[in-house]
Amino acid sequence: MKKIFGFIVLGLIFLIGACDEVPPAIDFTIPLTDTSYVESTLPTKQQKNVLIEEFSGVTCVNCPSGNAFVEELVDRYDGRVITATLHAGSFATPLNISNEDFEIAETAQIDATLGVVGYPAAAVDRIQFSGDGIPMNSPYSNWEAATEEQLKKSTPVNIELTSEYDAKENYLKVRTKMTYTEDIQDNHNLSIYLLESKIIDPQLSVDAPGGLIKDYEHNHVVRDMLTSSSGVPVHSSSIVEGLTIIKEYEINLSVNWNVDNCELVAFVHKTGTDKEIIQSVKNKIGG
Repeated sequence: MKKIFGFIVLGLIFLIGACDEVPPAIDFTIPLTDTSYVESTLPTKQQKNVLIEEFSGVTCVNCPSGNAFVEELVDRYDGRVITATLHAGSFATPLNISNEDFEIAETAQIDATLGVVGYPAAAVDRIQFSGDGIPMNSPYSNWEAATEEQLKKSTPVNIELTSEYDAKENYLKVRTKMTYTEDIQDNHNLSIYLLESKIIDPQLSVDAPGGLIKDYEHNHVVRDMLTSSSGVPVHSSSIVEGLTIIKEYEINLSVNWNVDNCELVAFVHKTGTDKEIIQSVKNKIGG
């Protein structure tokens, strides 16, 4: 009997020691802060911005031309067109000379959820344009037409996006403040991208000598998400005029990311069959 009791005690000691050595993982997608209240005085409506999600891959020979076209739209509509490049699918497999693997679980999930077929593809505010699927392939003129159509719309929600960066800990805290300027019947989610630009890494291209650009500059690459790939619910009950929601998130940055070239994109979008993005904003880290 004493021997059995001794084994039980040893077993308990072992389990307690094991638990001490393996702390539970931290889920960074859970908000640090999640509060809401109703403003008595409504702020001025923000201008509607447009988010173009470009689906790409380092072995996609036509993707550099798609990327260049999107950059033209960003330059043309200064400040009102935001772009994020999501690497996913078979063309996202790194080359044998690549230093980076740009595909992450979230970009693969979004690629599958939106039903990307062929690359390059672009989703403009995740609307279904002219009978096509949400992600559109060529002609690129459809990307432009969809962008111009979305820019004519107004938005029912203002988004403020700020962040605090701790260089010593390589830690980032992100704050989003959403204020609704009208009543809304739809369910909305919030998604947050962390992007990096000016990444030099090989890229196949149909226009390059030998079909390869060894020092291609990859911009607006989705490095991580502070929410899940489908976003997080903005509010648990009805959305009324003046409703203000504040959510804060945290993330530890990878040591190989250049913080000076990183930016954040926050966007509010519908859920269900209609996935339209109703407003998006971007800001530099620490802004």
